[in-house]
Amino acid sequence: MNVRYAGRSVAVIALGFFILTGCRSKQDAAIEAAKKQAAATGQAQQVVSVDKNGNTITTTVEPPAPGQTAQVVTTTVAPPAATPPI
Repeated sequence: MNVRYAGRSVAVIALGFFILTGCRSKQDAAIEAAKKQAAATGQAQQVVSVDKNGNTITTTVEPPAPGQTAQVVTTTVAPPAATPPI
């Protein structure tokens, strides 16, 4: 992996995590940016955010396969960590 591309991936992840906590339109904008970045670099990109309920949302954008135009976008939602009863 090229260090330059790794830096860009970290920037997209940081953008998703620190700026996009719970705001859907900003999250959509970050996903669109990740799609462009994945297509330009050929590297998968991730956008991570936390919604107002504490769920962690991770969206992974994989670049198109050679000869294809469609990207694969996968979104996972992880609930907040359960706290043990007192």
